[in-house]
Amino acid sequence: MEPPKSGLKPSSRLTSCFVVADVGGTHARLALAVGDVPHGRLLEATIRRYVCADWPSLEAIVADYLKRIAPLHPVAGLVCAIAGYLQDDKVINRNLPWTVSRQALVAGFGQRPVWLINDFEALAYATLTLGVDELVPMIEPFRSSSSPAGTRVVLGPGTGLGSAILIEAGDRVQVLPSEAGQMAMAPGAGRELQLFELFSRRGSYVTYEHVLSGPGLLATYQGLCELDGQQASVFSAPEVSRLALAETEPLAVEAMDIFCGLLGSLMADLALLLGATGGIYLGGGFVPELLAFLPRSSFRQRFFNKGVMQSYLQQIPVWGMQPAEYGMRGAAAMVGLGLIPVV
Repeated sequence: MEPPKSGLKPSSRLTSCFVVADVGGTHARLALAVGDVPHGRLLEATIRRYVCADWPSLEAIVADYLKRIAPLHPVAGLVCAIAGYLQDDKVINRNLPWTVSRQALVAGFGQRPVWLINDFEALAYATLTLGVDELVPMIEPFRSSSSPAGTRVVLGPGTGLGSAILIEAGDRVQVLPSEAGQMAMAPGAGRELQLFELFSRRGSYVTYEHVLSGPGLLATYQGLCELDGQQASVFSAPEVSRLALAETEPLAVEAMDIFCGLLGSLMADLALLLGATGGIYLGGGFVPELLAFLPRSSFRQRFFNKGVMQSYLQQIPVWGMQPAEYGMRGAAAMVGLGLIPVV
């Protein structure tokens, strides 16, 4: 099965060069992009990667990038896909090592235009560019949707739980930034309820991100240890997933299964809420581990466990996105589609 194709046509063929950036809680990736094709194009030779904690600010990262690249490639502006949401002039995200201000970026960028977009907003635009070789089917629909290019939902567990919604109608498209990870978690039965009660004692508001993220996977494992009166022997999310895949630590396996089960349930809830006939897309660096574990997990059962709406969910595909430069590709797509004006 191939992913649904976009019917969106570019509004212009921009030839201006832009810096596009993908900034997460751990890494920042920058490149140059041009809008000479419908969904934009990254100049692969210009891609640079930075460890956020090694730099005092995002302005310092951008300044270093301009010093290395801009003399060879004059640019018209900066399109920055960044984890969090924009409030007034600043990006709000507790996972970033520093404050991000649009005004400060403009000043450091020689007063050229700067656009800040949510990183998963960019990821949603990137789904318009994906080929079948870049996707892994997690759930294939039992029957084709009557609206294959409809609403899409993008989720991605990592440092946090990112999300966005792409709404497509004819030749028009709109991406809505979302904070689905901050919704109150709806636990299932048994151990999920016990974990929910445990997390609730530490804070009055338990979100999906408390479980469906790297820190959340570790917290789930450590919570299970606490419930069983055991001493935790693992202290990082990658180690939890490694032991779960190797099946050498029973509580790591259980933590990973709870993670996958809650993920399936949340995906189905969002599909029902938004009518996501264009599919659910799972992105982020954690995807390979999840894809390897899913066949032995409760993910599929929880996705379809929605009573009379099971038949509706059977028409919705769920895709895993292989790790790539999607944030920058999404920003480049916005350039190519004419959504970023040249000023």
